[in-house]
Amino acid sequence: MKKILLFLFLSPALFGQSVVTLPYDGISIGDNTAPSTSLLEIKMPNSAKMEFMGLNPYFTFYQDNNFVGYFQAINNTFEIGTKNSANITFETSGARNTYFQGSTGRLFAQYIGVTFQGGLRVAGPFRVDTGNGGVLGQVLRSRGNGNEPQWSDFSYDPQIGFSATRNTNLTLAGFASTNINDLTITFQDTPSTGIATNGVYTAPSAGFYHFDVNVPFFEWTGNANGSIGVEIYKNGIIQNTCYNRFGSFGMSIQQDGTKCGYDLKLAANDAVDFRIYMNSNIAANVNIPTTFLPSSQRITVSGYKVY
Repeated sequence: MKKILLFLFLSPALFGQSVVTLPYDGISIGDNTAPSTSLLEIKMPNSAKMEFMGLNPYFTFYQDNNFVGYFQAINNTFEIGTKNSANITFETSGARNTYFQGSTGRLFAQYIGVTFQGGLRVAGPFRVDTGNGGVLGQVLRSRGNGNEPQWSDFSYDPQIGFSATRNTNLTLAGFASTNINDLTITFQDTPSTGIATNGVYTAPSAGFYHFDVNVPFFEWTGNANGSIGVEIYKNGIIQNTCYNRFGSFGMSIQQDGTKCGYDLKLAANDAVDFRIYMNSNIAANVNIPTTFLPSSQRITVSGYKVY
């Protein structure tokens, strides 16, 4: 290969410093047979280095006459970039896996596996979907495998709550617990499980839950007196009881009921059921709400997940 040898004889007085002359075969610019094979070669010993010095030195790249990208040192910053809409691409094994889109500055990657040794800090809004940064107070929630997460209100997903009604009378036998069952579900918001018509609630996920049981106006037979208690059970074990006294004082054999509220910490798939216990001084039946069963006097059970 023919080589063009350049010998530079520069006076130190012109630049104020010494000039190191390249070795005999230290530079090569193409040849006659394959000019595109070796347009420029600079050969140096292993211990040598090539330097670009000056005020904000830079090295530019062109495709034909079109500027594409550059390397540049600006103050104490080293830049690799473009001044136009050209992409900056990273390739491995001959395939483009990651690139910055020149027109938007967005980073696109086929696969991302990043380890943040000191943690991950996001400056500015964390955006998902179509650039939506959410609003104050919203949280980012999963929408399941294969779906993009989305910003939503805290109680949006999952919405866990229910309300159910017993449309028939409940007659209590003395000194026994009677399940609140035969329910008609008014509404149920839950991703899975929840209240069943037999009165058993299965927690869809772990958390803190609140339940309300409304025992309406009720009546009893005979001159009995005693108490009824609304009990809440978790996995067959009683957790709490709300008592209400009753008695045949004078001629009355009926009175208003009570509303009981309960808080429970549940694990996923814990089973909760509700029972009414009746204790009486004599044999008597208590009917809830009444034998006439007005629509405003039906037993209701409701609950929701607090967090």
